Amino acid sequence: MNTKQKKIFVVEDNRMYASMIENHLTQYPDCEVKLFYNGEDCMLAFEENPDVVLLDFHLNVDDETAKTGFDYLKIIKERNPEQAVVMLSSMEDVKQVVDLLKIGAYDYVLKDDMAFDNLDKVMFNLNGVLSIRKEVKSLRKTVKKQNKRFAWTLFGIVVLVALSFRFIH
Repeated sequence: MNTKQKKIFVVEDNRMYASMIENHLTQYPDCEVKLFYNGEDCMLAFEENPDVVLLDFHLNVDDETAKTGFDYLKIIKERNPEQAVVMLSSMEDVKQVVDLLKIGAYDYVLKDDMAFDNLDKVMFNLNGVLSIRKEVKSLRKTVKKQNKRFAWTLFGIVVLVALSFRFIH
């Protein structure tokens, strides 16, 4: 596991369930968990760059005009297509799951008696994905630096060759 703490945003309007998720995730020493009971507060804190967002699909069910978890998934993916978002829902709807995955959800965890076991599996797999993404980002940065060095070296060689021809002729 990575020594850096992973910042996990939990967006769940059921305060009891949110607390249960928080208690479960804080068992892992490398996790920093922040709870949000609505999507608006989560979006205001998004500059903190969470590693993972656990997002309830059925946010704001009492207010038909409010955004749902589906709406917030779209907003999050527009802001950052690479953001890892795991959807949470108590509904077992295959079409819903497929739609969420098409938009860019990393995975979907059903809120049932296996939810925390399944969440552990998803988080374990996601940890591997996040590590690979971090390594790829680091390698891209290294390659970019090396390309700059190579370009300057090549430029220096061209200048030396040009000066050599000038002095020879």
